[in-house]
Amino acid sequence: MRRRRGTAARLADRDELFLTIQAVLEEDRRDGGGLMLKKYRDQRDETLGGYCTIATETYFYLQEGEDLDPRAGGGLQPMMRRYEDTGGHWWLVRKSDGAIIDLTIRPGEASDAANYEGEGVRRSGFMMHGYREPSKRAKALIARVQARRAATCDS
Repeated sequence: MRRRRGTAARLADRDELFLTIQAVLEEDRRDGGGLMLKKYRDQRDETLGGYCTIATETYFYLQEGEDLDPRAGGGLQPMMRRYEDTGGHWWLVRKSDGAIIDLTIRPGEASDAANYEGEGVRRSGFMMHGYREPSKRAKALIARVQARRAATCDS
């Protein structure tokens, strides 16, 4: 079923992991965007757009645990849309209900369904290692997220 342009995307509820990842990204953005690729850091704006790949990887690896590969029954499917001008955008689809997990969309923000469908959208393993392991930048974000979660549990 095709949605009309202008229809709001069906975004998943933001769970604790989602909010923790975003909090770490907001902190990194304020501190100069060290986790972003340099090409995005140089054109940095007030969005979280330059973090889509590592945020998606981080949620995927921390949420899925041992059952990672969506081809073997994992519950999350990484998705990618290629754009001519910016390279692309990454997000997850929860396979049980089709909800979109886009870690660049802040609480209170919405996203058009057209961003997640149509030409250039495909299922994809992650750029560096498929489903085997997180990229170097995603590993750095995972460490920061785990440290923040541990600090929250300790307090």
